[in-house]
Amino acid sequence: MDNERARFILRSFRPDGADADDRDFAEALELAVRDRELGEWLARERELDAGFARALERIELPAGLREDILCAFAAAEDGPVRFDDPLDGSMAGALGSLRAPAELRERVLVAM
Repeated sequence: MDNERARFILRSFRPDGADADDRDFAEALELAVRDRELGEWLARERELDAGFARALERIELPAGLREDILCAFAAAEDGPVRFDDPLDGSMAGALGSLRAPAELRERVLVAM
């Protein structure tokens, strides 16, 4: 693994350590320990993430927001989705049946 691929992986590293058991994260973290430049980049990246998390913690959410969101989702699910143009329905059905190949994640990481 090179530094560019490690950065790509580490950009999505969760601060609670939930990714530590993933072999890609473990390899990228090990590289950050051995490579000073990558380690310093990771420290800066983690500090930015922590600052963003602190900023989010300061936001006061309106009372009842959770319930409002859940009600909006429930209201949206009350009836079938209508497609005025038959082609819209065909496209939505086709897109809904698409699945990413199982090996896509590894291929993307290798390509990085």
